Amino acid sequence: MFLRTVAVRVAPMAPLRVLEHTTSWTALCRRAFFSTIPQQTQQNGVKYSEQQLAKGRPVSPHVTIYAFPIVAISSITVRITGVVLTVGASGVGLLSFVHPDVSGLLCELGNSPVGPLAKFCVAFPLLYHWLGGVRHTMWDKMPETVNNKAVEQSSYAIFAAGLTGALGASLISGTPAVEKKPE
Repeated sequence: MFLRTVAVRVAPMAPLRVLEHTTSWTALCRRAFFSTIPQQTQQNGVKYSEQQLAKGRPVSPHVTIYAFPIVAISSITVRITGVVLTVGASGVGLLSFVHPDVSGLLCELGNSPVGPLAKFCVAFPLLYHWLGGVRHTMWDKMPETVNNKAVEQSSYAIFAAGLTGALGASLISGTPAVEKKPE
């Protein structure tokens, strides 16, 4: 459905000259492909949603006003932290091509005034994604423990543990290396 929607939005931008010389088979496939896509029909210049509002019929709520349950937010956060970790690891890898001492550079960043924020930005995704993976592994091994109440409680617990652990990790400060003076 997603690809169909994208195709409908991109199709008006495509030159129609390409479609002029199509065979009946191609036209048939195109008609079948686009037939199930909902269209914004207009009658007398009025959009569908405006017609429904005028008739007093409810229109389906949009995602922006839908109150996501904590379980959905937790699942989305696990996915987002996975993407953040991938981008971060790739960034460190690419940085190693440019800067010869990446570990020294990151240590300097950790000991700088923005160090706690940088540590939190690394610790939270790492800890939260790991905890989410442990939770899913437990669900795979013990599916009888999966019920609405337990899943909701585990979502709150993972958020609390992730935030607490990340705050604790961001407050830990490494001591800079002290050079010994020759005697």
